[in-house]
Amino acid sequence: MSGTVTTYKSPINLGGMEAPRTPGLGKSASMPELVRDGAVPGAAGVLLSDDASTPAILYGAMFKLTQRNRVEYALTCEGGALVLRSGAFNKVAVPRDADLIAHTHPFDPEAALPQPMPSRADVNALNRRWSRNPGGPRPVSDIVWGLGPDDVTTYGATGLDEIPDPTKGGLKPRRTW
Repeated sequence: MSGTVTTYKSPINLGGMEAPRTPGLGKSASMPELVRDGAVPGAAGVLLSDDASTPAILYGAMFKLTQRNRVEYALTCEGGALVLRSGAFNKVAVPRDADLIAHTHPFDPEAALPQPMPSRADVNALNRRWSRNPGGPRPVSDIVWGLGPDDVTTYGATGLDEIPDPTKGGLKPRRTW
């Protein structure tokens, strides 16, 4: 980002809506700039212009952004470059051909507790990736749920098929009498 920088403060309680992209955010920026400005790159994302010294520093910066803006952030590798995207409180879109390195989970607003476990959607995203290349290695990714270097959960694809959602007719619950 060059020139005048406008700090964007995201609205609170967005529900499933995505926060709008920070006005004036360019195609690339350094992670320190993004954190300083509280940037929201949106689904278009922003190319990281700096090399992160360690994953712990990069993940810590992502979590600072997610707590400030109360939305999920995803770090992907696309064509050898790192891209940071943001979404809504409980989701973030990742392009089909991108390698998902990590994404953040904001604290649960009611319980104010970290959410270290992957959701069904998190696992399904990796399962879909694996189904496109079943001969390849099992995809893995990280969930960043805190500022510390140990506040990360690594999870992997569970199989080639998606895990159905029983609330949407994917699985019929078994009745017991």
